[in-house]
This record gives sequence, structure tokens and C-alpha cells, in this order.
Amino acid sequence: MDKKKVTVEVKNNLKNLVLLIEALDGFRRGRGVSLSMMEKAYYNITIDLPIKWRYIKRIIQSLIRYPMKDGRVFRHYKLLRWTRTLTNTGIVIIIIGTVIALIFGRSELTLASLFIGIGLVYSMFFLNWYSLKQIYKYYDEHADELSSRTKKLKDAVQILINIMREELVKNGISPTKYPLRLYNIDYKGIEVISKPTFYRKTYLCIVSTEEES
Repeated sequence: MDKKKVTVEVKNNLKNLVLLIEALDGFRRGRGVSLSMMEKAYYNITIDLPIKWRYIKRIIQSLIRYPMKDGRVFRHYKLLRWTRTLTNTGIVIIIIGTVIALIFGRSELTLASLFIGIGLVYSMFFLNWYSLKQIYKYYDEHADELSSRTKKLKDAVQILINIMREELVKNGISPTKYPLRLYNIDYKGIEVISKPTFYRKTYLCIVSTEEES
């Protein structure tokens, strides 16, 4: 039996379906990604999807806004913006120090700038980690209150998984070529390959292409 040739279009569709599935699943647990990146993936899919991007975006935005009612969580969101800005500042300081060393040979200035820059980057990394941890904790603790919103995301993910399965079967592609890294495994038609580990907080899954009995 000849192996069916898979087109670039099919590969791109599957790659973008994986991105959307993982992103929407992550938002169910407060683990968000760039909406612009998701939108680009959505519109790069040439399959006629039964769910509109505006619908998906509206649900995600309601999830993002929900924690803002809590002053503590709002402060962590503000802190995240500051940590990103200051991290970039630390990197710039390191670069300037390196340039000074190369041009003027001022090793004492280089050491000082490296010390300040690296210290700033590491401290911001820790603050970023702490703020994200508190935000994720909020979503986990308020899962019941958010269930009506996250249920809509779950349904959207299920639709995309079903479409992905159809594409894999139709084109004779092994599901292992397009694994899914999911926080939730309450979807139909997926197989869990491995559970979360210390370094990976998600389940490693594949879409099942076998006929359901």
C-alpha cells in the first residue's frame, strides 16, 4: 500500500489546530498565551471551522477579566508587566557593559554592569514566577465559579479535537506526529501517553484515531 503524500496545507492545519487546542485548554486553568498568536493560528487554518474566532475571543477575555475583581490578583498582573520591563532593562545593561569592555577595555565597568544586570534579571525572574503562581492559584481555587466559562472552552476544544481526528484519519497520519500537551484530560477521543512531571506540568496526549465501539 502506497503511503499517502501529506501536503503542506494539511501539515499547517494540524500544527495550528494543536496550537489552538493547547492554548484553549490552558486558558481553562488560567495558563494564557498571546491572543494575537491564537488569532493568527485560527485564520491560518483552511478548514471551515464551526466556531468563530470572535466567540472564542469573547470567552477568553471574560476569563481574563474575572480575576481583576480581586485586588491582590490585579496587583500581580501589574507586577508581571513591570517584571518584563525591568528584565529587558537588565539585559540592556548587560549588553552596554559588554560593549564598553570591547571598545574601551574598562573591565571594572563591565563587572559592575554585569553584576547589576544579572541581579536584576534573576530577581525579576523570581518575581515573575511568584506572580504567575499566585494567578494560577486563584484560577484553581475559583474553578467552580468559572465553570460556566471554562465549559464553553472545553466544548470548543472538543470540536477542534474532533476535527483534528478527521484530518489525521483522512490523510493517514500517525497521531504521534502531532502530540498535545494538555492541563485537562476530560475530552473524548484522546489518549494519555504520559502524566505531568516535575519539569512538565501538562499531560502528554495524542488524538485517538481508532473507531469508537
